[in-house]
Amino acid sequence: MFGQEADEGRRLLIAGALWKLNRDPVFIECLKRAKESGLLAVYFHLQQVLWLNDERSIDFLIDLLPPEDRDPRERALIRLRNLCYYTPFRGLAMRMVREHNEAKGAGPWALGLLNHLETGHLAPRDELRPPSYYRGRRNDAAFREMMLGAVHECIAQMHQGR
Repeated sequence: MFGQEADEGRRLLIAGALWKLNRDPVFIECLKRAKESGLLAVYFHLQQVLWLNDERSIDFLIDLLPPEDRDPRERALIRLRNLCYYTPFRGLAMRMVREHNEAKGAGPWALGLLNHLETGHLAPRDELRPPSYYRGRRNDAAFREMMLGAVHECIAQMHQGR
C-alpha cells in the first residue's frame, strides 16, 4: 500500500502509522522528504513530527526554524495590507502577504509549535520566543528534557483525543 501511493501526504500518513505500529524507519525518510518538498508547511503534517516521540522531534522542529528572528519584509507587507484594506488594492496586498507566508514554509509553524510545547499554550505571534532562542538552547540538557516531557504529554493528549 505504501509503495503504491503516489500522494506524498498520504505516504507520510501511512509511514506514520507504520512508525506507530513497529517503529518503521520509512517514517523518518518520509519526514525528510516532506521537509525538502515543503509538505510540512501544512500544520497537520508538521504535528506528525511529534510522533517520533523522542529527542529527534525537537531537533527536527529546530531545524525547520526560519534563519532570522525578525522578517523585515513581513512587517512592511502587513502595513501595506492594513493601508490597502479598504481600497481596490486590497486583493493585491492580501495576495502579496499570502505568497510571502507560503514562501517561508514550515518555519513559522515550527516556531509556534516549539513555543506551544514550552509554554503549554498558544501564544500570539508577537509574544513568541525567537528562533535564535531555540537554536541557542538546542544542546542544553535541562531544556531538552523539559521539551521532551512536553512532547510526551502532547502525544498522550493526542491519544486521549484532545
